[in-house]
Amino acid sequence: MSLTIRPIQPSDNALLATLIRKVFREFKIDKPGTVYTDPTTDALYELFQQPGSAYFVAEENGVIIGGCGVYPTEGLPAGCAELVKFYLAAEARGKGIGNRLMQQSIAAARELGYTQLYLESFP
Repeated sequence: MSLTIRPIQPSDNALLATLIRKVFREFKIDKPGTVYTDPTTDALYELFQQPGSAYFVAEENGVIIGGCGVYPTEGLPAGCAELVKFYLAAEARGKGIGNRLMQQSIAAARELGYTQLYLESFP
């Protein structure tokens, strides 16, 4: 297994959007009002150009299998960012890849000056 974790690139947009929507269908949460229908799902690279944000992609043998990032979500207290868009393909789960993505995002949050992270998730 050749695993790479790297910052998001413009060419990742379509592949990440497909992966995220596949995960939503898998868990039967592909509903209006969620990330499933949010137009920013198709433009993650552009979204993460926002100052104070960072997004990382996991690739295994050149195939995108997950992603995770931090974002300065409006309404959060000073020094707090949201851990966002944390998704893994089914075949990538249980291998520690999610942990590596999350640790990379936490390290980026520290570098950006955050002292807290917030996570909103489905059960």
